[in-house]
Amino acid sequence: MILGQISYLDCLVFLVVLAPNLLLNVNVFELVFCVLRALPFVLFQLPYQLCHERYFTNKHERSPFVQQASFFQDLVIRVVRYAFAFIPAKIGRVFFSKGVALPFLRFRMLRHGIIQAPLTWREVNLSKTTGIWVTVNESLRPDVVIYYCHGGGFSMGSNYFYLEFLLAWLETLQKAGYRNPAIFALEYTLVPDDRYPVQLEQTTVGYDHVCHIVKDTSRICLAGDSAGATLQLSLLLHLSKQSKSGERRPGFATLISPWATLVTPRNRDTASDYLNADSLHLYGRQYAGNAANLKDPIVSPGVCKDGDWWKRSSPSGGFCFVYGAEEVFGPEIRDLIALLRRNVCAVRVREEPGQVHAWPVVSLFLADTLPERTKGLRDLTKMMAQVIDPDSVQIDGVEASIGRSAADSMDKFQAFGKNISSSITPFAARTQQYVKEQFGQAEDRTELPTDYIELEKRVEALKQTHQKLLSVTQQYSNEAYDYPPNIRESFNDLGRTITEKVSLLGKANSPADVQHAFTAPPAAKPQPKTFNHAIARASLAGSQLLNETHTAGGEDPLATALEKYALAEERVGEARLAQDAQIQSRFLAGWSTTLNTNLMFATRARRSVENSRLSLDATKAKGKTNGARGMNPDDEMMTEDVRAKVEQKEDEFVAQTEEAVGVMRNVLDTPEPLRNLADLISAQLEYHKKAYEILSELAPVVDGLQVEQEASYRKSREGA
Repeated sequence: MILGQISYLDCLVFLVVLAPNLLLNVNVFELVFCVLRALPFVLFQLPYQLCHERYFTNKHERSPFVQQASFFQDLVIRVVRYAFAFIPAKIGRVFFSKGVALPFLRFRMLRHGIIQAPLTWREVNLSKTTGIWVTVNESLRPDVVIYYCHGGGFSMGSNYFYLEFLLAWLETLQKAGYRNPAIFALEYTLVPDDRYPVQLEQTTVGYDHVCHIVKDTSRICLAGDSAGATLQLSLLLHLSKQSKSGERRPGFATLISPWATLVTPRNRDTASDYLNADSLHLYGRQYAGNAANLKDPIVSPGVCKDGDWWKRSSPSGGFCFVYGAEEVFGPEIRDLIALLRRNVCAVRVREEPGQVHAWPVVSLFLADTLPERTKGLRDLTKMMAQVIDPDSVQIDGVEASIGRSAADSMDKFQAFGKNISSSITPFAARTQQYVKEQFGQAEDRTELPTDYIELEKRVEALKQTHQKLLSVTQQYSNEAYDYPPNIRESFNDLGRTITEKVSLLGKANSPADVQHAFTAPPAAKPQPKTFNHAIARASLAGSQLLNETHTAGGEDPLATALEKYALAEERVGEARLAQDAQIQSRFLAGWSTTLNTNLMFATRARRSVENSRLSLDATKAKGKTNGARGMNPDDEMMTEDVRAKVEQKEDEFVAQTEEAVGVMRNVLDTPEPLRNLADLISAQLEYHKKAYEILSELAPVVDGLQVEQEASYRKSREGA
């Protein structure tokens, strides 16, 4: 479940939900003091800093994050930066609490037309802590489990604040090929309610719980951001000191912006990041409890310089570090990566230029487009899939490889006939169901989700928009789209350019030379058949006819004006051809690709959904014909065989629908069509600008010839 970007409406609803929670959980006087203290920042400091850096500072002098951030992203990060530095943790933790985060998530789902999440989550009570399981299918053992610890400086944060991120990650894992991925998120005690070693003990309990569920620890990926990533590093160091620790090593560790060393002068504020080093050091000391613990590697993993210890602690598939190049923890993270690599630990790294702390989480909420929002999740999943292979899955404790060996070839050959039959039968069932629906004989029809129907309408509207505009703008591929059909021009007329003809006429010393200038064979290809070029050729021909019959001294003013007009119109025609070429390469090609590729993929996905729905309804109808009373899989009167088939078809229908929703959203969210339209407008603007400039240069010249001719005319009349 991947929702859209946080909007201003979302921010307003968040504040509405937050207000009563603050009043219930925070002392009123402390809250009033905090609000009054923030007023100067909100009213004066924030607008000034925001406008000054974005609009009155050269781009290369802005902070790296601001250089690439939108106005909304910049605004949010500045607000968070102030809050992290000046709002006390006991107030800040309310922002991330379940009472605020869960209603806010429900609202965002509702805004996107989702009543019930396609993935499930449930709370789990353990001996010393709690957690949340986020799953695809609880009835099957997961083929991979991410054990996640949230961030928040040990003082703030909750699983419910991260729930949207975890749901999006689970969907990304499914798209990567995992059959039944799951995430267990630990809800550890925040400071100052408790301090080390309580959080580490809770992290260990959570890991034991995951190991009990999964059995094979190589299918476990430790994950966390910020302080949560610190707990996972502490867990690895702690496990390596236990007996037979190698048997409990996880398969992989994915760490987002880990807080490697709790207190160090190398954790310094940056112009881009929203973290504040002083606040971090305060939270770090509160978590450690005393100064001695800050030197304990299990408390502050970055102080561990023992390469052998790290080697023993490393997951079997190694580490993955994802962090922003501009974040406060950057120097310590780089040092830890270098230490791990020196000790032969497998390390994969993604340092994102210009980005801030925990950028995969931040981007999911704030980035403009779907690819930008999911980039971090796709990077994490890609690196994880290189270690924990999605094609090797664990089902009920027995490993089943998707790839088959040569020994299975005979079985496949024997099943060939059955495969043909099985492929024809569903098609026949779908066709029969479709015919029944068309003639009104189908009793039940599975309804598609409302958000899916809305996406279908939007995609269809986008498709028709592309088709209609392309049907008109394809004319730019036809050179003669404005060439008058009644004009009859000979091969000689189209032989040479106007400029070449004028040059030859200037050198002509006899009528034969003049005739040669108009009838000479072309130096290259025939001249363009555009309206402007046609006007130019007609004007030059008229100019020459006037010059041939002009017997008075000097040049004929009209002939001179027509020759200059011909040269100008030729230049306008060339500008039009340049416009057409630019439109063909930058607009028509882009819109054709969207229509023939992206929208085609969406059409195929929609067709798959329709086929899946027909198969589901056909299966239900068949079960009903065979005597089952109800088509609800929970109906006790339905036979086990029919129930299993219906549930299988329902799962296929849901999977196809989710995939189609993702494809359609990708098509609708891409900025490419708008960028192509901007290129079309830019090309037209450039053409009309050049035409204006060319004709603006010509107009005064022709006006001058007109004035001279009128003066000459009046003079001749007065003399007469």
